[in-house]
Amino acid sequence: MSTSQFEEELDIKKMIFLAKACVQTYKQFKYDGKLIVPGGYSLVQVFKAKVLRVFEWFGYIIESENDAIIAFRGSLSRRDWITDLGVAQTNYQFAPNAGKVHRGFYHIYSSCRDNILNTLEGMSPHLKIYITGHSLGGGLAVLNALDVAVNTKHKNPIMLNFGAPRTGNYDFASVYNRLVKNSIRVVNDMDIAPKNPNRVTLSPIFNKFWVYKHVNYPYTISFQAGGAMANHDIRNYLKQLEKQVK
Repeated sequence: MSTSQFEEELDIKKMIFLAKACVQTYKQFKYDGKLIVPGGYSLVQVFKAKVLRVFEWFGYIIESENDAIIAFRGSLSRRDWITDLGVAQTNYQFAPNAGKVHRGFYHIYSSCRDNILNTLEGMSPHLKIYITGHSLGGGLAVLNALDVAVNTKHKNPIMLNFGAPRTGNYDFASVYNRLVKNSIRVVNDMDIAPKNPNRVTLSPIFNKFWVYKHVNYPYTISFQAGGAMANHDIRNYLKQLEKQVK
């Protein structure tokens, strides 16, 4: 299986649309929950998530006649970056025998999970569900996609993230890849975030090695925007994708 099999579902224009959805998650944080909803869509839900005991704006759900989009924000606050630096894992409890995932990502996702799943429960089962996120938000999108596939009536979510880190171990990736068939990770090969956590990494706090593996499927682009932060910036991902349709 390759990304070419998803071309009908996830062409470049759809990637651009979802990248713009990710940009709005940062606007939402900056402007205390406010964001711009694209034409043809209505805002269904906004949600916060808890990071180190503090609730922050972390995303939203929009809906059109044909599909819905769940968008998760990436790292922005100091608390977010502290969470990113952790490498310890915990059991993924929203699917049977699904291995272990990044502990910090899991706790953030767990704090907004009920809000998201309850919202999906009230939506038509005929809608396509797109799940997206950038950076840390890309990791949350992965956790959410498996949860949606297992625990809602929307059994075929489409996950597309940008510049996302590794999220879980081999067992998690195996279960995810089996149950989330439509999954693409857009990756700038100059971006260091998708290279973290390392495949095998030591947690000094737990004095233990943790193993990480990416989920399917990488869609690689390449741009050098001037530095590590610029190479990771969702706005630069968006610019690079837009060049492909000009």
